[in-house]
Amino acid sequence: MKEKVFLQRYTKYSKEIQEYMKYIYDLLMEKYGAIYEHYLVSLDTLAMNLDIMLLAKKDFDERGFHHKDQNNLDRKSGAVQVFNTAQQAALKIMNQFGLNPISQSRLEKTSNKSERLLEEYVDDLTGE
Repeated sequence: MKEKVFLQRYTKYSKEIQEYMKYIYDLLMEKYGAIYEHYLVSLDTLAMNLDIMLLAKKDFDERGFHHKDQNNLDRKSGAVQVFNTAQQAALKIMNQFGLNPISQSRLEKTSNKSERLLEEYVDDLTGE
């Protein structure tokens, strides 16, 4: 998928989300050489969760972690829970694509092991 077409999907989001998705596009292109159609549901969900996180963060930055309800009682901001839920979802998606150090390391180890096994198999076949 071309960069322009990919990034067009995220124009409805803030500039910050668009920058994140550009960064993710670059990483995925470097890692896999393409962004396949079946990646788009996960990537769209990632953008949505990043957007939810930023909106929730803005809410508790402006209103605090506690605020008064209609009865003038202090209540914990719902934005904190929304933020945490969206963050967990975003991190899971990033793990699936190997976009954090731990998952990237795990994918590299798996890839290196597979490559070694393939090389050993080829060596056995060719007698080298």
